[in-house]
Amino acid sequence: LNELTKEDLIRLTLNFQGKYRQILNKSIQSNSKLQTLREKLQPKKKRKVRSVNFDSFMFRRIALKIAYLGWDYEGLQENENLDDTIERILRVALRGVRLVPPDCDVYFSRCGRTDKEVSAFSQVIVVNVRSKLSAGPESNMENNRLEDTQTIEVANETEYDYPVMLNRVLPAEINVIAWAPIEDEQFSARRHCLGREYRYYFHQGNANVSAMNDAAKRFCGLHDFRNFGKVNVVNCVNYVRRIEHFDIMSPLPSDNLTNPYQICYARIIGSGFIYHQVRSMMAVLYLIGIGLENSDVITQLLDIETHPKKPWFGLVKPQSLVLFDSLYDNIQWRVSETSAVRFLENIQSYWSDLDLKSRLTLELVKLTENDETIRVETENGTTTTYKDIADSLCKNLNHGVNKKLLTDCFKLKREGYKKLLDRPAGKTLGEHLEHAVRKKR
Repeated sequence: LNELTKEDLIRLTLNFQGKYRQILNKSIQSNSKLQTLREKLQPKKKRKVRSVNFDSFMFRRIALKIAYLGWDYEGLQENENLDDTIERILRVALRGVRLVPPDCDVYFSRCGRTDKEVSAFSQVIVVNVRSKLSAGPESNMENNRLEDTQTIEVANETEYDYPVMLNRVLPAEINVIAWAPIEDEQFSARRHCLGREYRYYFHQGNANVSAMNDAAKRFCGLHDFRNFGKVNVVNCVNYVRRIEHFDIMSPLPSDNLTNPYQICYARIIGSGFIYHQVRSMMAVLYLIGIGLENSDVITQLLDIETHPKKPWFGLVKPQSLVLFDSLYDNIQWRVSETSAVRFLENIQSYWSDLDLKSRLTLELVKLTENDETIRVETENGTTTTYKDIADSLCKNLNHGVNKKLLTDCFKLKREGYKKLLDRPAGKTLGEHLEHAVRKKR
């Protein structure tokens, strides 16, 4: 080990981490969402499985509009070390309902990648699947494509109910809410997306939402966001993005709670985003909202010439982030009444269970926060009550809502807080590129 360079040690550590994840993944495979899906797709006893001759069917390109609650998943993109990714679940489902051949790589074009535990209400996937129309006797899977306009129109009216087929086997957290025919073989869900809307939901806590909203406007326009995201020069060297709208909305119309449990959300619309950009921007905005940073820090960090290195700061939690909408031209979404009814029944039932748990927890919070009967002994020998402690927490940064939102390891105390621009910084983009070149050698 003494003879190894720093780069060798890093590479060795990453290799061990990868092997550890593989072992860990195998140990929990029996409890994974993917394993549950595979068990659901297994034929029932005494039931003869009907084989499908894929060469006898036409194939077509379609778009699927997918909504998923990603809290229990490892992100969208498939990873060989992870079972429970949204993409892997979808691929297995497509093969399971025999919309694609079992031994064929499923073509995927996705609107945008979402990280571990991040949700999406409007993820768009473009995929090639079999059509209900039969092919000619001399055809095969390679040339069975719907190209004739009249044939496409007939197929659109008599086509398989793709959402019903897939939702029947998908986990409750993943739903296909509509599909659309795609006639352009060059269509890409990512490149042809006109804009994406992300939303980040959070409890207000002690944050000044008005100050956060004013500061958020500084992100609007065309900027280099390398200081508000993860720099990965292997996949991206251009960190310039345009944000059209950035608003902090408070409160939700259906929420009648008072501070600090009032739910707010950020609404961010842009053409594209770099890795971890939304969660990084929200972390800085929240630090501004609770008075630990000034809004000028955003302008300074967007000035790459003055601040070419990103200071270290944590991200907000991923569970509250959602890809809320994806904007396209000339996509005509279709869904049957049967599919719509089943989806609504499924998601309403799923929400009902979660809401009851949330309400019960809130009742416990309110009960203890208002309790003046139980005497709480303090370290200095005096006594107080749960109500007095709750009132004190609401007046400082130790409230549980504040602590839960940020993953920042710096304590949220004014006396011990280190300003962002005073913190250690990472590498410049040029240094990242040089490191990548040395690593290839």
